[in-house]
Amino acid sequence: MKNTSSGTSIIYEVENIDTVSGDIHPNNTNVYRWSNYQTIYIKLYKDVVFNNTFYYQPEIKNFKDFRFYTEGEFEFKISDKFLVIFSFDYLYDSDPPSGIKKYDFGYETGFVITF
Repeated sequence: MKNTSSGTSIIYEVENIDTVSGDIHPNNTNVYRWSNYQTIYIKLYKDVVFNNTFYYQPEIKNFKDFRFYTEGEFEFKISDKFLVIFSFDYLYDSDPPSGIKKYDFGYETGFVITF
């Protein structure tokens, strides 16, 4: 089984951050971003599911300033009452403040027990 969906919208972003001295990135920004997403859900095997959502959000007035974010997970059904989930996320910011890396990656393992 495979499902997919997508969407688009305009978002208004307000960002208030503490910047370091000499940073060219402003402390406060108010911008409009074009937010786009694509979601996919795939049942790989009888008891294995993969789902993922991708986001792409360029600033409306400056497409070189964009963010890309993805979050996904693999679900493994071990039994009728036990599920193991491996999840991950990745964020890329094309124009972060000084001292902040352009990307971030994380992952988690979870367990679901149904009573």
